[in-house]
Amino acid sequence: MATDNQHDGDSALADLNHRHVELPLTMSDEHKIHDKFTAYSRGMCQPEIAEFSKCSSTRTWSVMWACRDQRNKMMECVRAHGTDEARLRIRREYIEEREAKYAKYLEEKGVAGEESKSSWNPMGQKQI
Repeated sequence: MATDNQHDGDSALADLNHRHVELPLTMSDEHKIHDKFTAYSRGMCQPEIAEFSKCSSTRTWSVMWACRDQRNKMMECVRAHGTDEARLRIRREYIEEREAKYAKYLEEKGVAGEESKSSWNPMGQKQI
């Protein structure tokens, strides 16, 4: 029994050693990632969303039963495209864009290595 627990701990440690560790993102970054994810899933399901919107635009209470099929198709599409894998892919793309921006900043400043990292502001906001 003790060997099983030790083995589980070793494999968990091995998994941690092989993972790419990302720095925490700001709330603003998380919000931008969420917006990109929402835009992606809405873009992929545009026909279904338009169909539901057309059905529900002239209705009030009856939308619940009159547009049920359109709503179900729309939600099925959003669930199909709104997966954790898609969210992680969009998150990675955002981080890569941010890192590319940072590398460009360093190149423009002529800074090599770790120098002057604290002066870069990826959000373009005034520093206090």
